[in-house]
Amino acid sequence: MPSRRDLLSGVGVAALGGFAGCLGGDEFGAPETPTDEWWTARHDTRNTACAPNATPPDSEPERRWSRSFETETPVGLLVSADSVYAVRETGTDALGRDDGAWKWNTHGGDQTPASGLSRVATLAPDTLYTADGRHVRAFDRDGTVRWQTAYPNTTGTTRIYGVLPTDDGVLLGDHGRLLAFDSDGNHRWTFGTNGADATYPGVAADGDGGTDLLLAAPGPLQSLSSPTTIDSLLGRGPSVRWETSARGRPTWPVVTDEYVVVGDTDRAGGARTHGDLHVYRRDGTRVRSVSTEGGHPHLALTSDESAIVYGTGVGGDGEGTVTALELASGETRWARDDLAVADWGTSLVVSGETCLFAGATDDRSSRVHALDAATGETKWTLSTEAGTPESVVAAGPRVYVVTTAGVVAAYE
Repeated sequence: MPSRRDLLSGVGVAALGGFAGCLGGDEFGAPETPTDEWWTARHDTRNTACAPNATPPDSEPERRWSRSFETETPVGLLVSADSVYAVRETGTDALGRDDGAWKWNTHGGDQTPASGLSRVATLAPDTLYTADGRHVRAFDRDGTVRWQTAYPNTTGTTRIYGVLPTDDGVLLGDHGRLLAFDSDGNHRWTFGTNGADATYPGVAADGDGGTDLLLAAPGPLQSLSSPTTIDSLLGRGPSVRWETSARGRPTWPVVTDEYVVVGDTDRAGGARTHGDLHVYRRDGTRVRSVSTEGGHPHLALTSDESAIVYGTGVGGDGEGTVTALELASGETRWARDDLAVADWGTSLVVSGETCLFAGATDDRSSRVHALDAATGETKWTLSTEAGTPESVVAAGPRVYVVTTAGVVAAYE
């Protein structure tokens, strides 16, 4: 007859084995954004801001539908196969992709964050994750609440900047921390960046080095290795594989099969800012840094991954540029200095062979510009009826635009 110690030991081994099974073989695995959808703030977990298979019009498009939320706070957009999600400060609304018809929302029940703290969201297979100043939540695609979890070791509220889905949960970046939760809402671990500003993750699940988790925060760009099963069991976070340095506030790290690209901004006093664009190989080797006169770079990868398109602005005074940089050679493919690029809030994405740019704060740039991604030449411009274009995403043949007046519209 087995002893009590043997029985307890067997239970412990079984429990540990079950826990390891729940963790899976690769904690940093990430789902791929399906063709003609837009799952994250920057399209996918690589933060490319590029929908390579999208087919926006080559001439000025016509409005198909619009819906007003009558809000002055930013509205984020996500697109699934049949819905457009308007991510707002007080909740998330699901609209019909074809006609903009309202479906459901996540309002009520402690959904409103503290004043001034935005809500962010990401899609995953069969799931919508949202995060505000107090909680991360998971919803079924019909709006049913699956779970709600408060952030650990957080006094009061926090601002969530970056949110990405993983194969078994979600990653959140706030002020100086990266938090991981599994698909059941359990807190896995917290990784501290020793910073006090925005933290943005990126996950690339295929390169020569396997799955990479890249983390951009004030100061370093870091590559993190997945915690071991024992580390996860004990609540320990990942370890640093390699680390670089940057001097200011970061952008989302953009990950290609060969490179990692990140921008940073260093406040130079008053409204003037200076920034740098850094290009690294996937092993952390620095390729080059490009100095830019202007604000926070807005990054989007071209469809063939050969160039990065970035926008810089100077204090919102219309002196900024939109530039395409060849990643392999470091040469400028093209540059435009006549688009009145705003310092903050500018939206820049690549859609197939088209670069879409929306100015947010300069009245002269109250339109969407469609540029040829290969040459930078203007294909068309689009003026909106209510407010200045603030955000633009592309999915399939349509371009979706959000204005500063809280209007969401689809053009084709």
